[in-house]
Amino acid sequence: MTLHQAAERIFGAGKYNWSVLSAGWMEFPMTTTALFLGGNARVGMEDNLYLSKGVLCKSNAELVEKMVRIMREYDFEPATPAEAGKSFN
Repeated sequence: MTLHQAAERIFGAGKYNWSVLSAGWMEFPMTTTALFLGGNARVGMEDNLYLSKGVLCKSNAELVEKMVRIMREYDFEPATPAEAGKSFN
């Protein structure tokens, strides 16, 4: 939150792209919070091996599918791979 607030003061609200990644069990709470603050979310097995408490994921795809379900539950639309790639160019 401190970095987000500092960036808002320096660059202005909505005038920069940012994302959150989180390791371990806080991956989904933190990335979901980022969405509500106007940021982007990134999930993957390099940061977290669990879909939920005690449930190991089988692939990155399972983690992405869970994040997509969370996003759609709150009326966020995930970027396509092409759209995500453009945001870093």
